[in-house]
Amino acid sequence: MTLDLDISHACAVTDISVDAALEGMSILITSAIDRNIPARTTHSQRVATLAASIAEELNLSLKEVERIYLAGLFHDFGKLFLPSNVLIKREPLSEDDWSFIQLHPQLGATFLEHVPPFHDLAKDVLHHHERIDGRGYPRRLSGEDIPIGARIIAVAESFDAMTALDSYRTSLQQDIAGDILIQDSGTQFDGGVVQALLAVLDRRRPHVRSTLEANINAKR
Repeated sequence: MTLDLDISHACAVTDISVDAALEGMSILITSAIDRNIPARTTHSQRVATLAASIAEELNLSLKEVERIYLAGLFHDFGKLFLPSNVLIKREPLSEDDWSFIQLHPQLGATFLEHVPPFHDLAKDVLHHHERIDGRGYPRRLSGEDIPIGARIIAVAESFDAMTALDSYRTSLQQDIAGDILIQDSGTQFDGGVVQALLAVLDRRRPHVRSTLEANINAKR
C-alpha cells in the first residue's frame, strides 16, 4: 500500500483531513531537520511561511502557494543525510565540507520524488540553490529555467538566514537584508521575487515606511 493511501486510511479513522495530516507530518519532519542544526530551531517553518506569502504576492494559484509552502518546509531535508559535524561547524568550511553541503538539494529531492504525497516538491527542493546568473548548484540553471518555487525559496531562505534572531551569526536588520537582496537581484536572485518579498514586509509593518521602496526604484 502506498504512503498516500496509508495516510488516507489513518485520516478516515481519526477524522483528520489528508491535507492536515500531510502538513502535520511535514512540520514534524522539518522540526527534526532544524534541531539537527543548532540555533536554527524554526528556520524551515519561517522559510515556508515567508515563501507562501511571496507566492501569494506574485498572484500564484492557491495550489501553487500550498505546494511552495510545503517545499519551503522540506528545502533542507537533505541535510538530515549529511555529517552533523559539517552542519554545526562555525569556522570557515573546507572544500570537502562545501562538497558535502552542496549535496543536500539532490539528497532531499531524490527522497521526495519517490514519496507520492511529496514528489511534486522535488524540483523546488532540488533547485533552491541555483542562481539567476547560472552560477548556482546543483545543475547551474539560470533565469526562468529555475522553477518559480525554487526562486522564491532562495529569496525567503536568504532573508531568514540574514535576519533570524536564533542564528549563530549576528542577525541583520530587515532593511539591511533587503538592501543586500536588491543588490544581488539579477545575479543571485530573481528581481521580481525580491520585490514581492519587500512588498510583503512593508505590509507587515505599515506604520514604518522604510527606504526599501526608494532603493527598488533607484535600481530600476
